[in-house]
Amino acid sequence: MKIFVLGWYGHGNLGDEAFKPSIKNLFPNQEFQFGDHIPDNINQQYGELWIGGGSFLDQKIKNIEKVTIPIGFIGVGVGHTVEPGNQAALKRAKFVIVRDHASVRRCPNALFAPDIVFSRTDLKIPKKPTGAQKNVVVLLNDFFYPGWESPEWKTFSYYRFSHEFSKVCESLASKGYWVKFLPMCISPEIDDRKIAAAVISRMKTKKKAIWYHEDAIPEEKLLQEISKADLVITQRLHGAIFSILAQRPFIVIRSHDKLTGLLEDCDWQGHLDYYGFTDSEFFKILQKVEGKSVCKEYIEYAQKRWSELREIAVKSK
Repeated sequence: MKIFVLGWYGHGNLGDEAFKPSIKNLFPNQEFQFGDHIPDNINQQYGELWIGGGSFLDQKIKNIEKVTIPIGFIGVGVGHTVEPGNQAALKRAKFVIVRDHASVRRCPNALFAPDIVFSRTDLKIPKKPTGAQKNVVVLLNDFFYPGWESPEWKTFSYYRFSHEFSKVCESLASKGYWVKFLPMCISPEIDDRKIAAAVISRMKTKKKAIWYHEDAIPEEKLLQEISKADLVITQRLHGAIFSILAQRPFIVIRSHDKLTGLLEDCDWQGHLDYYGFTDSEFFKILQKVEGKSVCKEYIEYAQKRWSELREIAVKSK
């Protein structure tokens, strides 16, 4: 049976692309086709549709109402708002597996398993080398970069954050850290390099800032840099997840349900709000997490949970 998996695939986002090997590894006997929209021939060419990973149920999924084959939701997040057509699909789905307990509270018929990327056993994450230079990895999100149609509040928030965060990076650089700005998404629609450039331009000690500006960053390269980091600062969910897998300290600059859901589930104190960000609050949070990491038991639980649930996804009604 051929299964079509819908997600934001093919857009240069390392977090979304990490779902592909996760799903393939969990279900090696299934044939999958991944795409970012429901094809017109979905009911004729495929046996099932899986909505695979992501937090986009608040937006209309085009043509979801035309799907007559079985539907499954795997590794999704359910926010405070669910679009009516997606709500109907959730009700008739053969299975719904969500990635945090907050989503279970909003979708009581769902099963819980930590983000599906935790299920991957193929990831090669090196250990931090002894005597390595002091590194901070920064993973910013182009979502916050204002466009020409952006409302005034978004533009104001962006400039305020850029100013405050550049002070953080300047302080880290003055303490001898190399501050590495890495993009997790590079595409015509979203390009994390833009917001990194805006922060670097405000720094005085630019020689300590390393800006990754190539047209693509391989997953392996990102994992290598995270594994060497003394601290990861991330606005992206999978920046936090890769940090957990690498057992590195991290601070999340949060702005979305999916981030608060993960942090709540793994009981991690290293986070602060994007819209209230200040350099002084950041260093208070840093004192809480410096030299610490999320316990390995969380990773082990996640892998065990996915091992339990994969049969449900294949055999459910």
